[in-house]
Amino acid sequence: MKPVFKASTLAFKYDQNQSEIIQISDFVLFENETVLLQGPSGAGKSTLLRLIEGSITSKQSKIEIRNPVHLIYQDLRLSVEIFVLENVLSAVLKDKNFYNLQFTKVEKEKALNLIEQVGLSDYALQKVSMLSGGQKQRVAIARALMSSPDILLGDECFNQLDLNIAHEIFQLIKTLQNEYKFCFVLTQHGNAITEDHFDRTIHLENKSSKGLIENKYHFRYEFIFCFILVLAALILFNKNGFDATDSVQQSVDLFYKFLPLNAEAWLGIPWSTTLKALLSTLQMATLGTFLGFIFSVPLAIMASNMMNYSNMNLILRFFLMIIRTVPSLVWAMIFVAAVGIGPVAGVFALSIYSIGYMTKLIYEGLEDLDQKVFMTYRQMKASRFQSFWFALKPVAKPLLVSNFIFMLEYNFRAASILGVVGAGGIGQELMYAIEWRKFDYAGILIILMAICVCILDLISQYVRNKIKKNREI
Repeated sequence: MKPVFKASTLAFKYDQNQSEIIQISDFVLFENETVLLQGPSGAGKSTLLRLIEGSITSKQSKIEIRNPVHLIYQDLRLSVEIFVLENVLSAVLKDKNFYNLQFTKVEKEKALNLIEQVGLSDYALQKVSMLSGGQKQRVAIARALMSSPDILLGDECFNQLDLNIAHEIFQLIKTLQNEYKFCFVLTQHGNAITEDHFDRTIHLENKSSKGLIENKYHFRYEFIFCFILVLAALILFNKNGFDATDSVQQSVDLFYKFLPLNAEAWLGIPWSTTLKALLSTLQMATLGTFLGFIFSVPLAIMASNMMNYSNMNLILRFFLMIIRTVPSLVWAMIFVAAVGIGPVAGVFALSIYSIGYMTKLIYEGLEDLDQKVFMTYRQMKASRFQSFWFALKPVAKPLLVSNFIFMLEYNFRAASILGVVGAGGIGQELMYAIEWRKFDYAGILIILMAICVCILDLISQYVRNKIKKNREI
């Protein structure tokens, strides 16, 4: 029999303080055979599969032969927000250029043939999120075979299935194995598929794994440090003549002046001028946020850790930090000097500040998404851009919408004070009201601004819920 994987030694441990999780000598896999890996939890079955796959390595391991490998994970790691056909086709991204997302007619025909072979011909243009567990297993098998592997690995991929469905999927793999001649290795710690269905069985013993979790992190020291900082700040204020009681009383008195408690305050304001100023502020915030969003999305992708090429993301993050360091009010002063007084300066100021602020929110949000599917694509030799496009972009829509509307809310509040430096909007009216000691009018302006922010928040919640419902996960 022809060997498709051969290692004189396979060994792995997570750090120097642990004993080996895996220690095997003379490990060989042959073409067209089925192998069962059995053992209790913690015996190293998944680690062994990942050593064979190559997603983890160790200096102790000595591998002589490793033919093309594809690993089907226990959680399958499919892109559930894209079609079945796209999932299967993604297995050939490794053969394309960095930014190439197009598939040839031959590749599409092969993918459709595999989808038909696994019994999903009617679901090729169905989102994976709409499929049952057994159907998702079939998609994972089709994707694996699309990469033409010599070794197909299954990491307890039948454990979540009904026993009858597990046997049905296993028989499907055996049928496909007769045609494609791959070696199939399955791990399981139960008896979903009994040993008599395999050519041979490898039993792994439980290994010691000391030190996997050591010294839980506590935040008590940080809390004490913050408390000391607050206490030191209060002491410093007192030494500089700060009187907390008097300051609070003055603040309460001023607050009552801002409350428009009588009808005359509401009837006496220039509603036409006020609503125009409010509309101008909303227009500034919307246009500034939109322009900032257009630039923020590609910059966020490039600044994320997933796209780390020659530390380019670190350079870009430093540039964005400089943009965020300058407040939007200062940007407004700069653009007022450049383009003159009016809302155009406010739009430019909000756009620049949005790029620095929103880009950070988006790339941190992208990095907080589940990276398992992304890393699976990388293990399939897809480029970073291709992996992002198929694994993270489909699930990032709620994140992008949420950040856009959050930035719109923020920019509306920011636009409200840009009028102080001549950038127009309701901020200019607010400044005049405070300068002329018309505190009740200023209070009405603040109430109108708060109503607008609440409406924007309700719109944000509605859109996010709509997207979540449409995803049907």
